[in-house]
Parts: sequence; structure tokens; C-alpha cells
Amino acid sequence: NMKKERKFGLKEFPRPLNTKNGGRQIRYFHSVVRNNSFSEAAEECHISQSAISQKIQALERELVFYLLERKKRKFTLTPAGEYFYKKVWC
Repeated sequence: NMKKERKFGLKEFPRPLNTKNGGRQIRYFHSVVRNNSFSEAAEECHISQSAISQKIQALERELVFYLLERKKRKFTLTPAGEYFYKKVWC
């Protein structure tokens, strides 16, 4: 359950990604943040919006922390998401 796992914070980062899709999931996350839109990121990555959302959720499960806080049709980066974004892309 992800709610229980929220206690894992930045002290647990970085965690190695164990999936062969880890790099692709990170690129999808970067595209969503950069475009500030799941649908625009999905178009840019040539996959469906639901698929990009599922890939980011899979990345969050693997990292054991939330990257995005989803609210209806909008999202914001969590503190862990901001840290992850800066560490990976800056």
C-alpha cells in the first residue's frame, strides 16, 4: 500500500531501478513535468495518456515514494518528485 510507504522519504533516495523500463519511465516523468501535462507528454512520447500515467505510477511504486500529487485534471510535484527531477535532469 503506497499510503504506508509515504514514510519513505528523501533519505531513501537514490534507489536503484530494477526494471529494464526504468529509463523509459524516467523519460516519461520528465516529459510530463516539462510539458506540465500528461496528454502533451503522451503525444510527445507517442503513447496514450493512460499508458504514460500507468508508467509513472509504476515508477513511483518502484521508488517507493510519490513523485506527483494528482488532483482531478492537475498535478503538482511532491518534495520527493522535485528532488528526483532535479537529481536526474540537472
